[in-house]
Amino acid sequence: MKTFLFPLESVLEARRVQEDEARQQLAIALEKQREALARSREAVAGLNRILEAIAAASAGRFTVADRDRSWSLRQAQEQICAEARVAAREFTRLAEEKRALAIETRRNRELLERLKAARRAAWLKEAARVEQHQFDEFAMTRRYQAARQEYAVC
Repeated sequence: MKTFLFPLESVLEARRVQEDEARQQLAIALEKQREALARSREAVAGLNRILEAIAAASAGRFTVADRDRSWSLRQAQEQICAEARVAAREFTRLAEEKRALAIETRRNRELLERLKAARRAAWLKEAARVEQHQFDEFAMTRRYQAARQEYAVC
């Protein structure tokens, strides 16, 4: 019996490679997103510590120089927090794009795999039909030979 050959096997293999690459890119993007979110949380925690220190310092003697210094520290920390939030949003957007790409490549691969499975099923059905035809032919030949021998003896 002839072996099954899928003519698009090289395309299917290329799709598998593309899917693997898309998954790797998604993993990298998710890691960068986690790092950016962690930096954002650290920046917010730092801002909260500054605000607590300012509040604690204002209970006692608080000079104009202390106020200006605390105000500039607060503004700098708020700027850092804003930049960290923007970076986190950007990495989140990038991760979503990579996720969509990974889903698309997975669907492309699955489509080809379903096509391969359908063609293999059709091939198996045809192979079974051919094999059955050969068995039928063999049986008819044996029957014909047996009949010839029976009539030859008489």
